Amino acid sequence: MINAIYFNKQAVKTDLKEIDLPRILNDKEGFLWMDVNNIDDDDEAMALLTKEFKFHQLSLEDCIFPQHHSKFEMFENYIFVASHGIKTYTKNTYLNMEFEDVVFELDVFIGKNYVVTVHTEDVPQLRTVFEKAKLKPQMYCNSFEHLLYDIFGIITGSFNPLLSEIESRVDHIQDMMVEGIENLDVKGIFYVKRTLLELRRIIEPEIYVFSSLTREAQNLLTPRSSAYFRDIFFYMNRLDRMTELYSQIMTSSLEVYYSSISTKLNKSIKYLTIMATIFMPPAIITSYYGMNVSFPEQQLGAWALPLVWVFMVVVAGGIIWYLKRSKVL
Repeated sequence: MINAIYFNKQAVKTDLKEIDLPRILNDKEGFLWMDVNNIDDDDEAMALLTKEFKFHQLSLEDCIFPQHHSKFEMFENYIFVASHGIKTYTKNTYLNMEFEDVVFELDVFIGKNYVVTVHTEDVPQLRTVFEKAKLKPQMYCNSFEHLLYDIFGIITGSFNPLLSEIESRVDHIQDMMVEGIENLDVKGIFYVKRTLLELRRIIEPEIYVFSSLTREAQNLLTPRSSAYFRDIFFYMNRLDRMTELYSQIMTSSLEVYYSSISTKLNKSIKYLTIMATIFMPPAIITSYYGMNVSFPEQQLGAWALPLVWVFMVVVAGGIIWYLKRSKVL
């Protein structure tokens, strides 16, 4: 599906049939925003992008077969940007879903007087911006830089719900640690760490993309646009630091948990070792006198059994006294 807005000082056109693309692409005073949805099922859109805009085949392949890796490429007459964001859900279900299912790709072609956005699935945030641009083209389409800022703002803003959920989960895990380490949700920690790792795989390449837009695209973008992309770059950089901080907190929580489990295990082994040490002499003594052999002590008659019991108690008591003196007990 193709939607388009053409704006110049004389008129605003939103019907693709009324838009003369060859003439508009050479019009230095006008500006065109074309949005292509479900490009993988639209042969007309592919033909339009290939013949009229003359986009490189590799760029179009990236649009049809999305990959979760952002990209920045400069060509002779346009810039290609593949960016990624997080889908919007009404319920906090991000951490319970496969990460691939919550990511969308938005591909953007930037020319001298046009912007073409391409995506294989519906992006509600982009549709909202497009409808606003149709209602107020003087506000959204009059400034080339501001329109790109709004489009890429969809990407940066899409991370907020997921990061808010992660922040709530991190706070909950820290509260559980305060209440008692035995209540810690280890499975939840691994869910958060996995999600943060996937997030960083998306965010870090996008930092490079927006950094490149501020430095390497001056032949197609005006110097004034650098301020907009710097703002997006700093925002993505802040998101990257947040994900790194949350990841460190989760790692520290796991270390505390395993350290506590190890300490408890050492205490249990300590007490078992003490008990074995205390009962070892009586066990040796009873095994000694349990043999079917006559010993000299057995000639004591009735005093033989009490003497053995006293001997065992004295030895065990001596071991307990020694352990307490050594502050083991």
